[in-house]
Amino acid sequence: MLHHLPDDLKRKGFAEIRRVLKPGGRLLAMDFAAHSHSFLGHLLSVFGHSRGENMVDKLTPMLKDAGFDQVEAVPTRHKNFAFIRAR
Repeated sequence: MLHHLPDDLKRKGFAEIRRVLKPGGRLLAMDFAAHSHSFLGHLLSVFGHSRGENMVDKLTPMLKDAGFDQVEAVPTRHKNFAFIRAR
């Protein structure tokens, strides 16, 4: 659902998650690999045809700005979904 949130709310949310996360704790997020504003775009992603802005590239700097220092994309066989891990 991250792709539905405006960028400023994502930033605030990541900062709050970082604030309440126990020391050494991890955040694992999953979303569509490409950002889309339409139902058709979401449907295309589910069937293997991602279109739009890369979500990992968009979320990584936001997580680092929120204070996470180990931000990485987690490899998966589902190329149309983005998994991101951060500490």
